[in-house]
Amino acid sequence: MKLESVAKEIEIQEMEQQKVNEQEPNQVDLPELVETFEDDSVRYEYYLTEKELLADIDQGIIFRVDTAFQKPMTPIVTGGKWSFYVYEDNVVNLGISYFDLIAKNRKNIFPDGEQVIVDVISPDKEQVYHFEKIGNEIMQDISVQEQIAITPGEWMLQISFAYVCDKAQSHFKICAAYESPSEEDICWLREDRLKEHDTKSSAKLLDV
Repeated sequence: MKLESVAKEIEIQEMEQQKVNEQEPNQVDLPELVETFEDDSVRYEYYLTEKELLADIDQGIIFRVDTAFQKPMTPIVTGGKWSFYVYEDNVVNLGISYFDLIAKNRKNIFPDGEQVIVDVISPDKEQVYHFEKIGNEIMQDISVQEQIAITPGEWMLQISFAYVCDKAQSHFKICAAYESPSEEDICWLREDRLKEHDTKSSAKLLDV
């Protein structure tokens, strides 16, 4: 996964916005990216430092994003992919919860619209779990807990989210974890996550 894909998505959006601005001189420019972290605060996966990421992995957490923002922040990730390996039959506990997300249907910022989409893909490329809320649907607060049976092999967690924060604080959380992680599961996660990032990785948000 990866932060690189997020940066690429934002770059595409900026290019699209530039085209719009050229056609509409009065259009306000898409604000610049903010929030970069340096030294021991480097974010390895969005809002997690290396230390926090490793602590999560040691607990068997495959992926976790847990944020609380308010205007002017606009978190966005499209097609984020996180692999995880299963060495023996197990269960993944998946939690999705959020509240006070705003949809404004601003296509120039969100080409695909506001959304929260979570998929779990098996080693056979079968979609075994799908959660999707798009457009105005994201404004209905959600809290769901799922248990997903998993078998040996390399699985994929795929996530997309894009929403606008308002004056009220918007909370967004997705967490996937092994029910009973083996040492092999944890070692695989640790190696896979850290090899994707270097000390210059940073989390990026749009300021609107």
